[in-house]
Amino acid sequence: MSAHVLIQGETQRYEAVLRISEALFACQTCEELARILADQLGKVLSFDDLEVIVFKENSKEIECKVCAKGRLGGPEAPVEELPAWHVYDSQDTLLINDWKADERFPRLKELVAKADIDIGSVVRVPLMTPHQRLGTLGIASRPGTTYSADDIGFLRLIARVVALAIEDRLNLRKEQEARAELQRQNDRLQLLLNVTNRITSNLGLRELLRAVTANIREVMHGDVVAISLPDAAPGQFRVFAMDFPHGKGFAREELLVMQPAKDLLDSMKPVVVDWRESEGFPSEAYAIAAAEGVKLSCIIPLVNHGRVLGRLSISRRTETSFTPDEVIPEPDFGTDRHCGRKRFGVPRDLRTERKTRPGEALSRRRNPQRDEF
Repeated sequence: MSAHVLIQGETQRYEAVLRISEALFACQTCEELARILADQLGKVLSFDDLEVIVFKENSKEIECKVCAKGRLGGPEAPVEELPAWHVYDSQDTLLINDWKADERFPRLKELVAKADIDIGSVVRVPLMTPHQRLGTLGIASRPGTTYSADDIGFLRLIARVVALAIEDRLNLRKEQEARAELQRQNDRLQLLLNVTNRITSNLGLRELLRAVTANIREVMHGDVVAISLPDAAPGQFRVFAMDFPHGKGFAREELLVMQPAKDLLDSMKPVVVDWRESEGFPSEAYAIAAAEGVKLSCIIPLVNHGRVLGRLSISRRTETSFTPDEVIPEPDFGTDRHCGRKRFGVPRDLRTERKTRPGEALSRRRNPQRDEF
């Protein structure tokens, strides 16, 4: 091969590095990164499969795994038996010139054979920056293709570019999460300030609680917030103040509330109610929730010196679950603070999402399910 051809090939590869670096830093998801990388890298390096794996920091858990062009990521095996983990753990390049003859990763070889994936050569390089280890970049080809030392060196150069792009997206995500958390804390502090100002005003009790429910609804992103006080009938509450700007009139003040008041009296802990399940609810309460389009409610007892003075309920028409940090029990100023959480009706753990039923939209969550950096 002439020197001119060699120089031309090297020039094309380094031009590819520039194109890839410019394109990758605009990527928003793992899938987009892998697709662009496979398209651009395939112009200067021969391969049939490409895979990018990103591990969670200081963990064996995979945060992002995407494949492009082929089926390299098809078989599932324990993390410790994956070439990706071997490379990530050792930070050494892995080169397998003959997959069938190589004796490493026997479990994965068995799965690959069962999946009828024909692999010849494999190269996997670490994704790392000066600040952290991120994951691995791997390519594979069918029998007949081998990789030279120059090919491996070029792939390691590409891996550095990919790692920097991923780190950039991870840092941006951390910054956005920190800003969101700061905003959430500021909103709650503003809520406390507003409630304090209302308490020190000359409003009557009902007007005061109406103002409080309005402030809470805005901060907690609810559709309706109500405060109920004990009724003369044992175990029952009556809605005393409510903020429901887009209500249909079925839920209103002076409405007698039956369950789960008894649960609250017994436990004095928050209750998350899933109104999408009718089991365990009085038919009247279920009918009102269905008519108003309410799906979830978080009911918090208002406790002082071991005595329930009332209850605060925050309800949503969306399927956005209440997170543990949203469900903050009211402090009992005379006894220990109650920190537990209780589920009512169909079991629903605050830390997990309810399983999607057949035919339900997958867009129920606040963000669509996708592998983002």
